[in-house]
Amino acid sequence: MSSRYSAFEIEAPLSPQSPEHKVTAMSKISRIIAASLMCVFCIVNIVLLLLILTNHAFALTDETFIKLMPIIDYITINLNTPSITQIARVDSGASCPPGFSPEKLTSWPGSLEGCFCPGKYQVSQGKCTAEDLNIGCYKVPSLDSQILWSWNHDDYCIKRLKNHYIKPLKTSCSKNYIDCGRMCVQNTESCPITNLSLVETASIDQNNANIEKIDLSDGRSLIISRDLTSQPIYTLETSFHDKPCLEPAYIPAIAEGNYPLLNIPTHTGCGEYGIDESSIVLESLNMTKLFEQNALTTVEKLPLYLERENTAEAYLVARPRFAVSTSDFCQSLDFRSLGILNDLIASFKKFVIGGTIFPLIAVIGFWVFLMYLLFDQGSRKFPKKATKKWVPWAIFSGCFIILMIYCHSLSDENDEILNQQSFYAYLGSTNCFENQEISNALASFSKHIPTGASSIMGYGDTIFWVSIIFYFGAVAVKGYHLASTYYNG
Repeated sequence: MSSRYSAFEIEAPLSPQSPEHKVTAMSKISRIIAASLMCVFCIVNIVLLLLILTNHAFALTDETFIKLMPIIDYITINLNTPSITQIARVDSGASCPPGFSPEKLTSWPGSLEGCFCPGKYQVSQGKCTAEDLNIGCYKVPSLDSQILWSWNHDDYCIKRLKNHYIKPLKTSCSKNYIDCGRMCVQNTESCPITNLSLVETASIDQNNANIEKIDLSDGRSLIISRDLTSQPIYTLETSFHDKPCLEPAYIPAIAEGNYPLLNIPTHTGCGEYGIDESSIVLESLNMTKLFEQNALTTVEKLPLYLERENTAEAYLVARPRFAVSTSDFCQSLDFRSLGILNDLIASFKKFVIGGTIFPLIAVIGFWVFLMYLLFDQGSRKFPKKATKKWVPWAIFSGCFIILMIYCHSLSDENDEILNQQSFYAYLGSTNCFENQEISNALASFSKHIPTGASSIMGYGDTIFWVSIIFYFGAVAVKGYHLASTYYNG
């Protein structure tokens, strides 16, 4: 028959010297110790999880980290995108030949909401004030970005290398691969294109079979070169006003500055890292004509924009892979690992945002059910009814184990990011890149990686070890109490 008393209470006055009295006293002590341990465990973990959330928010607002991400992305893309091996020209809007893919030349960045005052002949960002409206100013709505595919009535299709590898120094290419200088390419493909020039078709010696060319519209031709000692071309693109900036989101500025409503980081030019001087200019075209050829008619809604761009030029450019020093060390580097960091950062953000809520709920829920275990009304008969106490204990032990795995996995990702941080710092300190701005960007970026990710995941590792100590301490005390009540009950 079950007792109406708690497992931690006595049914009748006992002698202070009796074994039953000693067991009851020890049960009370074990209950207090277990409850204290678990309360401290929950408080510490909640604090640490809150630190993860607040530090994650800090990482997302780290201005230098955010500012450098686009150029780091571009460096990664430049060094790891397979080079162009074939180019085809098609009419605007037409499909590419089999095996080719359309080449997006650029995107017009879109515009922000603004205010135009005709009397002042002035455009500014933001909403019009009451004073502006009183003098005849009006709202300029924002416009979405738009991809520009065409250049001078031509769309370009490209084919990239598929089967190739970086050739180790002082070695020959494997069987069925051809030597293309720095890389080995499968013999079913051509060596990558290393230079392009755009000329009048009439100026080409049509009897010279060594000239590789592509006929374009309006009596123009694209001359292709494959020089094994030069850097391969990895993209064709259109740049506004000048050669493209190293930082992809930026646009080179014209004399009076870029249009104030353009959705770009700054309206004064290319920013800290300047223009990519390695770009090869193929042809220029008036900006307004470029917009017309790409049916970008929405820009007509922007006051003064076309008037400003009417005197500016756009440029069709070929961008080669960044030149890397020919030293044995630099040539031995595998730049594919540069892309690992971006994947880690992206997965880490999803991991923290999506995963922190669950551990917080698990900790609180575990604490509530522990109180049930410590204070429930139950039987002192261990084999039958007392074992029911272990059901919720087992359920939330499982939740706790998931929590510990989650926290420890943060620590594992932390190690990976720190390894990448070291790699970026090392690249920034060497002279592997002929363009010093690339080394400067890598070095600067390496200094800001730990300000977000690694410090946050350090808290996750702390939670892991703190959890183990407090959890198994409480389990040991609770187990001792149940055993003592069984063997003495």
